[in-house]
This record gives sequence, C-alpha cells and structure tokens, in this order.
Amino acid sequence: MAVIETAHFMGCWAVAFLSLSAALVLLTIFYTVIGSDLELKTLGKEAALAGIASAFEGAGLWVVVFLLPGASRLMVIPGLIVVVLYRLGHLLEWNGHEIIGLLMFQVVLLSAGMAAFSGHFGVALGVLIGAGVLVWLVGNIAKGI
Repeated sequence: MAVIETAHFMGCWAVAFLSLSAALVLLTIFYTVIGSDLELKTLGKEAALAGIASAFEGAGLWVVVFLLPGASRLMVIPGLIVVVLYRLGHLLEWNGHEIIGLLMFQVVLLSAGMAAFSGHFGVALGVLIGAGVLVWLVGNIAKGI
C-alpha cells in the first residue's frame, strides 16, 4: 500500500514541478515581450527552487486529492509556502509582481489542463482565452508605464 501512495505523491509532485516550470517559462516570455528582464538565477538554482516549491505543492495536492477530497481550500497553504520560497530565493531581484505572475500562470495551466483532462475542452479553451486577454491587458499596461 505504501508503494501506491508514494507513486501517487510522486505523480502529484511531477504535475506541480512541470506546471511550475512551464509557468516560469511563460513568465520569462511575458517579460521579454514587454521589454523587461526577469532576472533569473542559473538553471540549476531555479530548478532546485522549483523542485522544493513543487514538493510542497505536490504534497498539498496529494492531501487534497487522496486524503481529504473536497478540501481544496487547503491548497492556499502550499501556495503561500511557494510565495515565501520564491520571495526568499529572489529577494534582491524581484519586487513581488513576478511571484503573482508566476502563480497566475501556474493556476491557468493547471486549470486548463485539469479541464481538458476531464473532457471539458470548452472550459479549458475558455480559461486559456480569458487568461490570454488578461495577460494582453496587463502587458499593454506594463509597456505604457
């Protein structure tokens, strides 16, 4: 039984790591498009930070999915831990807006992915279009500043 639980946890960790990594790539592209620099650390340091942060997210997801179904509000706690980890990891480089963007991209990716995975392709497309419009608006505002 412990092997199955470990496999479930590792799957949740993998989903969290992949979505966090993809969100970091999208945030880098967004900052490049608006003509700003994200100021990331080396690939190894960013991967280590994403690995640690996604471990907390994966643990939270595992608890919500396999131990306490319906307690999705608990995912706020791993989210706050990720905010603290990224704030400490980029204390001098980032001012806080980057972390909000990172989590926003991750939530959009996970929401669209979960909707598509469960067969709700219209919802997934709606999430992606809505997020795209929001990113476009924020990008135009950021370019104007």
